[in-house]
Amino acid sequence: MVAAARGDTIRCAPYATYGTADLSKHAVKALEDRFACLLATTA
Repeated sequence: MVAAARGDTIRCAPYATYGTADLSKHAVKALEDRFACLLATTA
């Protein structure tokens, strides 16, 4: 799975409320030079 993400790790985007611009900004940053990232959730 890590190789499919195009890196040696899978980045995790910081938490932001679903459907907000902040969530998309965090995801885009985490996806730089990658094909996949994880999205943080609240505990």
